[in-house]
Amino acid sequence: MTVKIDPEKAIEIKDGIWWLGWPDEDAGFSNNPYLIIEEGEAVLIDPGSRLDRHWQWVKKKIESIIPLD
Repeated sequence: MTVKIDPEKAIEIKDGIWWLGWPDEDAGFSNNPYLIIEEGEAVLIDPGSRLDRHWQWVKKKIESIIPLD
């Protein structure tokens, strides 16, 4: 079965673990950052490249889950 993923939204893959990725069809690969939240603390893993457009995707998804401050 094929599952359609909305690349505009963060996907909670397990309690407290969020996939913030998206397919970068121009580059020919997917970016796979993750946000892990536990006991009031958050860790961002592999937030993507230094390109501003990549950070804006990740930032938007983080802010849909928790405030950045």
